[in-house]
Amino acid sequence: MSNTNTVHFKFEKDPMYRRIAVNGLWGGINPYGDLVFDLFEDVASYPEKITVVTTDGISTEERFPPKNDADYVMRIQHIGVTIPIAVVPGIIDWLQQKVQESNLRNDLE
Repeated sequence: MSNTNTVHFKFEKDPMYRRIAVNGLWGGINPYGDLVFDLFEDVASYPEKITVVTTDGISTEERFPPKNDADYVMRIQHIGVTIPIAVVPGIIDWLQQKVQESNLRNDLE
C-alpha cells in the first residue's frame, strides 16, 4: 500500500539573489561525486577608452581606438554550483521538458 503525502512549498528569495545572463558552463565531478560547475558569460572585450565628440554640449560621435591583437573575449564567471549527483537526472528531465515546451511554442508561432 502506498503512502501519499502532500508537501507545500513557500518561496522566498535570498537577499543576495540576482538574475544573471549565462551562455556556458565549465566543470566536472568533485572527489565526493557531486557535479560542480561555474556558470559563465562570454562577452566581447571593452575598449580601455573612447573619445566623445560634442557639439553644443550634445554627444555627436564616439571615437574608438584602433583594434589590435590584444582584443579578446572576456569570460565572466558569475557563480559556482555544486549539485549532488543523485539530483542531476531530475534536473536533466526538467531542462529537457523546458526545451520541448519552447520548441512547441516556437512551432506554433
